[in-house]
Amino acid sequence: FGVDTAVSVGKSSSGFYSSVISSSVWMWPCLGSTLPSLSCLHTVTEDNPAAISQLVTSDIDLEKMMKMEGEDPAVLLLRTLAAGLALNVKYGRAADLPSSALLQLMSVLAQTLNVDHRAALNRLTSKLPLEESSKESSQVEQALVRAEHLLDAQRTALEILANLCSGEDTDDDVMDQDSSENSDGFLSDPEDSEESVPLPATNFPLAVVTEVREGIVNHQLVSKVWDRTVYPAENVCQILDSHTRGALVCKKLATLRCRAFLCLNNLLTTLSVEDLGGPQLLSGLWINIGTLVFRQIVVYNPPKHGTGLAAPRVLLCLLLNTITHLWLCPPDLLSCQSSDTEGGKSSLSDLTLNLLLDMSLVNTLPPTKSSEREFLESATAALRATLQRLSQARVPCTRDLTQEDLQLMFKSEQRCSDANVRANLIRSVGSLGLILVNSTDMTTAHAMIKSIGRFLLEVCSRESELWLVAESLDTLMDVFGEDETDQAAADIALVDKLRALVPSLKYKVILH
Repeated sequence: FGVDTAVSVGKSSSGFYSSVISSSVWMWPCLGSTLPSLSCLHTVTEDNPAAISQLVTSDIDLEKMMKMEGEDPAVLLLRTLAAGLALNVKYGRAADLPSSALLQLMSVLAQTLNVDHRAALNRLTSKLPLEESSKESSQVEQALVRAEHLLDAQRTALEILANLCSGEDTDDDVMDQDSSENSDGFLSDPEDSEESVPLPATNFPLAVVTEVREGIVNHQLVSKVWDRTVYPAENVCQILDSHTRGALVCKKLATLRCRAFLCLNNLLTTLSVEDLGGPQLLSGLWINIGTLVFRQIVVYNPPKHGTGLAAPRVLLCLLLNTITHLWLCPPDLLSCQSSDTEGGKSSLSDLTLNLLLDMSLVNTLPPTKSSEREFLESATAALRATLQRLSQARVPCTRDLTQEDLQLMFKSEQRCSDANVRANLIRSVGSLGLILVNSTDMTTAHAMIKSIGRFLLEVCSRESELWLVAESLDTLMDVFGEDETDQAAADIALVDKLRALVPSLKYKVILH
């Protein structure tokens, strides 16, 4: 938009919001017409004082909407959108909602997530004809619409729940709105003073309010969120994908799974281990998420020798890294021996040259599809959060972990072309290292910690993204900052190898 257009849009924004709200009120008895307006309103009222001001002075009865009875997917979607609007009115601050409204909101989220979406899609595929035609029955069309409404409702519920547990505070400018301007009694706490103003964002810790925590625990929302990450049977997705509108349902299903992983990430960050279901559930969770992630990376991103060209910056960084190891490093360091390497001697220069050869596997793959990238980013974020929580709680979850499992994680990081995914995997490996530090079987743990150290050093050496090098170095410091890892650090010559990396890191800083 040009400047003039932007100004005119700004001046007429109140009228636009008013018209959207008015249409929602006017079409309230007709769900089919109300849902698009409410969905639009739910989007535009997020951290938007002008839209919120119009909403709180309108005739929309959010309490009535949230208490509307019925299990039809359209009703679920309407109730969920109303719950989102109730939270938006308070600028996403659950603590500013009265207890009764917050309890009702949590009940709505639970009711929406109670519906088995996989069973619903199974029933849908049984109604779809084997061959799509232009004269499909209205029943088939209605079944598809119902499926879309259900997936939209559950996606919205996951987004609301994730925001409730995000710990992210809105800007002070937004929060300066006087809470007494809310005319809806349902959203106003009678015990609040009319002079009260929301507290500054810095006064709110990374935690959830009591009603939200109790709602999550009582309604078993953690397990319900996890259920949204599980796909229906493969044949169900194939049948849907072969149908024009069914393909849209498949896309909504993929989006739902990604939102579930992101929601799970926030739950893991803010809830205690007990509220999350206990150590045993968390241990199983990281294995299940890891299985999904590594299968996706290994199966869909196989190594392809000789295909594509590595990014020039990657090759340049590696070449500079090799030169600095062979030329700038002290001779005694270049000839240092690694006592833990099979076969005896292994010079640092040999290691660097091998890494250069291995780069045919890294960053040469075609970019992943956006849906696959979104899945991997959200799933690895949940994996990272799970392992961090296990590490913080000192839960011994590595009893069955093997060197082969670690190598799978290392190869997955190498084969992935998305930097955010690689960062999550690097941090996940680091959390495993911290868990191993507290292992009772230090003989096995010692060998694995050394493998993790070598992997992180290798990332520092070959990675072209400077921020990922920083992530890897930070992870190294976390793992080997413990007294229990001193021997492992000595065995892999950690200090010497870090010193050898300094010249190449300086070059990378210059390049960036």
